[in-house]
Amino acid sequence: MSTTSMRVFFQDSSLAIREFRHSTASLWSGGTSGDDITLAGRRRAPLAAKEWTESGMRRMRVYTLDAQNNVREVCCDDEASWVDGHHGPAAAPFSDIATTVYDASQRRIRVYYQLPDRQIQELCNDVEWVSGATMRTLPAGTPSLQPIEGTAIASVGWGDTASDIRNYVQDDNGHICEYSTGSGWGAIRLGVRAKLHSPLAAVTWVDSEGRQIRIYYLDDENIIREYFFTTTKGWYDNPLIGSISTRPVKAAPYSRLSSTASKYWIRVYYQPSGLDAIEELCCDFGDSRGWYNGARLSVTPPSSKPIDVDVNTYTLGWLPYLIDDPLAIDGAGILIGFEDGHLISEDLKHKQAMYLAANTKGNSYTYVYTPNGSIVYRLWKHDHRDDYVRHSQVERSKDAICAGEFRVSQAGHIESVVLMKNDSGEYDKPTGGKCLARISEKLESMGITTNDIDWYWK
Repeated sequence: MSTTSMRVFFQDSSLAIREFRHSTASLWSGGTSGDDITLAGRRRAPLAAKEWTESGMRRMRVYTLDAQNNVREVCCDDEASWVDGHHGPAAAPFSDIATTVYDASQRRIRVYYQLPDRQIQELCNDVEWVSGATMRTLPAGTPSLQPIEGTAIASVGWGDTASDIRNYVQDDNGHICEYSTGSGWGAIRLGVRAKLHSPLAAVTWVDSEGRQIRIYYLDDENIIREYFFTTTKGWYDNPLIGSISTRPVKAAPYSRLSSTASKYWIRVYYQPSGLDAIEELCCDFGDSRGWYNGARLSVTPPSSKPIDVDVNTYTLGWLPYLIDDPLAIDGAGILIGFEDGHLISEDLKHKQAMYLAANTKGNSYTYVYTPNGSIVYRLWKHDHRDDYVRHSQVERSKDAICAGEFRVSQAGHIESVVLMKNDSGEYDKPTGGKCLARISEKLESMGITTNDIDWYWK
């Protein structure tokens, strides 16, 4: 475990930003509602944080995008309270955010975000905040390195001048690309491909072999991978064929990645499937274990499990009204959101995140829209009447707001939603199609487009 002081920041289900704190005594604390840093971001807001020492004082900055997609900063100096900082310009609605600091003694801060035309914009603070460079594509006739819309951004910086900053993004083909101030923000495509819209994290340090850089990303199977740079060798794959360890480490499909390092150790943080926690991976240089599991940072009390990625939380154990328990029903799940062209759900019995499978001619999903705003479902094979699960079983409550069926297309989108009452559950059929509007709002809040859905009620 680390013997240094550090912070891990995350967004909770109320959209507030919270922090975990690691002390020099190797103890973690925080993560509760009392650890908010008084900054609310948009739904699934990107986060970037940086710490440095200036004039003997420990300084921390956290950056995010607010509900209007404006760059926002909060500041903490020498363990004082968090205070509001810079209110910056608007980024694209799909933008990530990254930050780095070079020449810490002079507080040279850089923040990076994506513009609507997909280019990366720099925001600079040397004395005051000003707009910086725009990272454009290469000239005509060269391979296009334009970042993919919604690319993750990772940034590292060092030295006493702005010539030592590196930004990492992903292009349309999934390749990781590097923008370098040393080449006037020229771009190169690195020799590694990540899954489309992979999270990215990067760290740098100097040791006896010179400058070291590591990039962390997810492959198509959501395995955490590592890409190396050293002054003597240039860029190359981890000897473990890109894997971060001999034991493949799998993140949730919707996980972000973050990392920090010194010349003695590296730490990587990610969100695993089926756990209400943030996991820590540790590598201590010279330790024969290589990468090993670190802390498990529990986001909520054990009795409350947030598995909806937007503002609603489906808390297991809230609704003990009926004998029927969706946690005991094979195939019962809850919709989480839409990422990388797939509907994401979580199997409630096995606590496993997954892609929601497309329907075929003979099946559909039965669902209930619960009082706390979650969509709980189960696959129904139409020719297996003995396998049919009533809506009241899936709901486990006397008060489902509405229920029905939906279908998922081969392209991974919801293609139709039917509102109905087709069993003897203890709730009433909604009036008209009023509840469909609530379901539509819920889907949109999870990032699931509703423009092409066919809506029915009966």
